[in-house]
This record gives sequence, structure tokens and C-alpha cells, in this order.
Amino acid sequence: MLKMLMLGLLLSSYVYAQDYSYPELAVSPRASERLRIEESENSSWLIHAPLQISALTTLAAGLNTSSIKKGQNDKSAFTAATAVGAGWFGVSLWMQLYYKPYYLGLNSIKRIPNKTPREQLIYERMAEEHINNAASLAKKIKWLSFVTNLGTNLWVMSESESGSTGKNLGIIGAVAAFGPLLFPYRWESVADEQKNYKKKIFGPITMNTTLLGMPGEVNSYVPGMMLNTSF
Repeated sequence: MLKMLMLGLLLSSYVYAQDYSYPELAVSPRASERLRIEESENSSWLIHAPLQISALTTLAAGLNTSSIKKGQNDKSAFTAATAVGAGWFGVSLWMQLYYKPYYLGLNSIKRIPNKTPREQLIYERMAEEHINNAASLAKKIKWLSFVTNLGTNLWVMSESESGSTGKNLGIIGAVAAFGPLLFPYRWESVADEQKNYKKKIFGPITMNTTLLGMPGEVNSYVPGMMLNTSF
């Protein structure tokens, strides 16, 4: 009877530990489930609003060439602002219409079999790649747009008459350039949340095990519990 009890405890410990062998399979929701959730909930155009507002204010500042300082014919600052504003607004429109990272991710992984544990692991890791790729792109866009929009607006301000419309638009554009930093893409937070869910799996875990009995007793074992905090 004691041997059967020990065997049952050992088996339960093994199964419990196996559940945590791969965090991709133990996390809830899984990466593939997160793709489905986000694909259905994040189709709003508002996701691109901070970038679009920043781009439009930069474009407006660039188009206001009448504010250039008197006696100065170089309109490079206004041309740069116009190009940057129009460029980022075009990028945001293209992403709004055609770039759907979670939808593309779901279409990509649906061809991967996910019946065996190995297949499920590959399936979830590929889903994670799509989540992380979207976050990586969002971070690049955030910082590139911030630097280019802020820089061109400051340039327009330096080339505009004091108190002119161009000067004021440059100030507004410079402030709006911080929008993507203050309100980053949802794609970033999704990736961060998924990573945090996985980290929680690696907290202290208790497992059933068998321990040696009292010193001096031969072949003496007792049921016990082990706390594992090292991963």
C-alpha cells in the first residue's frame, strides 16, 4: 500500500512538473488565443490616432510657408516638415487599411498542425513571434516618428517669424510629437502583457514528492512537499 502511495505521489509530481516544462503551453491565454482576442478587438482606427495627429500637425506647420522670416528665401525647414508630416500620415493610413498583424498572424499559423505537444509548442511559439514582431514594429515607429516630427517642428519654429501662425503651428506640432510616446500602440502592451503572464508561471511552485524517513531507518520514506524557486 505504501509503495502504491509513493508511486502515485511520484507520478503526480512528474505530471505537475511537465505542465511547466514549456511556459508557452502553460500560460493563459496562450499566444494563439491572444491573437484571436486582439484580432477581434483591435480593428479601430483609433489605434493610429496619436501618429496621425502628430503627422497632420507637422504637415500643417510645413505648409504655412508665409510665416518664414523676412528676407529669408530658404524654405528647407517647411519642405522637410511637409515631407515628414505627409510621409507619416501616409504610413499610418497604409497600416490602418492593410497592416493587420494579428489577422496576418492567425492566417500564418492556421496551417501549422497542433495536435501533439511538440506541434503545439511550435504553434504557440510562431504565434508569439507575430505578437512580438508587431510590438517591435510599433516601437520603431514610435521613436522614429517622435524624432522626425519633433525635429522638423523645431526647425520650422526657428525659421518662422515670432508670433506668426507658422511659429504657433510648430509649437503645436512639437507637442503633438510626444503623442506616440505617451499613447503607444496597443501592439506593444499586448506583447508586454503576454510576457508578464509567462513570468508568473515561474513563481515558486510546490510539488508533491517523497522524502527519506527518520535517520537510521532503512528503506523508510514519507510523503512530502518540495518548494522550487529556482528556474
